[in-house]
Amino acid sequence: MAVVATASLFGLSYLQVVLVAVLLVLVAAVVASGLRQNTPCLPPGPWGYPVVGIFPALGSQPHHALGRMAEKYGDVFRVKFGSRTVIILNGIDMVKEAFVKQAASFAGRPALYSFKQVTNGITFKTYSPSWVARKKITVGALKGFVNGRAGALTASAETMITDEAQELVRIFLSKSGQPVNPEEYAHTAVANVVCALCFGKRYEHGDKDFRQLLRNTEKFRQAIGAGNPADFMPWLRFFPNKNMKMFKEAMESSMQLFHKHINFHLQTYDSSVIRDIADALIYNMSENKEAGLGDDFVLECVIDIFGAGQDTVAQILHWVFLYMLVFPDVQARVQRELDAVVGRERVPALADESSLPYTAAVIHEIVRHTSAVPMSIPHLTTKDTQLNGYTLPKDTIVFANLWSVGHDRRIWGDPSSFRPERFLDPTGTALDAAAVEKNLPFSAGKRRCPGEVLAKQEMFLFFSILLHQCRFERVNGSAAPSLEATYGLVLRPQPYSMIARPRNIGRFCRKELPVV
Repeated sequence: MAVVATASLFGLSYLQVVLVAVLLVLVAAVVASGLRQNTPCLPPGPWGYPVVGIFPALGSQPHHALGRMAEKYGDVFRVKFGSRTVIILNGIDMVKEAFVKQAASFAGRPALYSFKQVTNGITFKTYSPSWVARKKITVGALKGFVNGRAGALTASAETMITDEAQELVRIFLSKSGQPVNPEEYAHTAVANVVCALCFGKRYEHGDKDFRQLLRNTEKFRQAIGAGNPADFMPWLRFFPNKNMKMFKEAMESSMQLFHKHINFHLQTYDSSVIRDIADALIYNMSENKEAGLGDDFVLECVIDIFGAGQDTVAQILHWVFLYMLVFPDVQARVQRELDAVVGRERVPALADESSLPYTAAVIHEIVRHTSAVPMSIPHLTTKDTQLNGYTLPKDTIVFANLWSVGHDRRIWGDPSSFRPERFLDPTGTALDAAAVEKNLPFSAGKRRCPGEVLAKQEMFLFFSILLHQCRFERVNGSAAPSLEATYGLVLRPQPYSMIARPRNIGRFCRKELPVV
């Protein structure tokens, strides 16, 4: 009755009084939050909005928005994602200070809602002795085949990548000069490399199961790329979530195919004949019984390797074609170098890389300019730690804006310009190793991408073989396609088409892997 009387006194309706009261409570909560956070121990940052934090301010390109915030607040600053306080790192110095110099202190993973929906070996699990053992086994198995495992029945990664690159050439040239959207073909080729490594088998591009697996990857990308606000605003979990539903459906569908392969390997495993990465994981698991790992570990690690080893490289390859259309002079210069060094009687090999500095520089510049992985997967501090004069409490969520590393004006001068020469030494005859080290496309520290070596081999071989054998042109002399990216876990180009034409190549036969 008192509330109603007060409302009458001020000429307000009961509903208006309630709304004003709610607004005052929210304002008080924001002020209190600001007072708590703007303490000497935490870095400064924008206040954000009640309940949702800075989400509305991020727009369609969050990495750009966070980069602009760094110009105001510094290379380490605080934001609110919903109800959670998050630390954002920008620039190579701050990322290395945290992830490399204090690697163990920043190696955790937050227990986010979406992470709990993923079956994986090391990517989303937090830092622990068990995680260290899992990573050691996973990286060891991967390295053995990437570097060429002696006595293995499965071909080396170089052979697999070369085979798939030449298959991609065959498919493009079979279009007889008709426009083609390269995204699906690039994705299929790169995913086949990972399948061959993991299972010793490849799929034909039209295989039903394989196409479903690639569709699942697309659903996973859409769900994660769109972000999951429920990770930071728990009350949203009680509402229908299209992205999370799509994510779960994709995971369940993919698991069926992975289970099929892993069960076959467990049933036919012979420790004297290591056929592929799945076998290597089984072997390493049995040799490390003290780690307490079960058969599910093999499945988790294969999912990890597949997830990390194909989408990023596939999108970079997708970007490669686009950049060659936008910068035809760069394409021509790469092809002149390839012809001079490799000739026309064979395709490029990894051994040629040091003799192809401009070709390598173009790859590095595409990786830097696109910053295809714009944000790191969130880290978590494992203890109270100091960073740039601030104290970050244990269990603080930390994101690295990896896009800011490749677009720091203090390092690159003109980061928005596409200029491959920035990665060449003053003579122009070799890569500038110092420039290469200034970019962190695979992140850094204990959470650095374990598939980095494989990814680098794929990027070089796909790029050099495709440019060696094909010329890529715009459709009907059209204007250059846009370099604007669509934001997600991995940045992807806007849809475009191209024409592939032969460069007077001879016939290169693709060595066959078993096909399922």
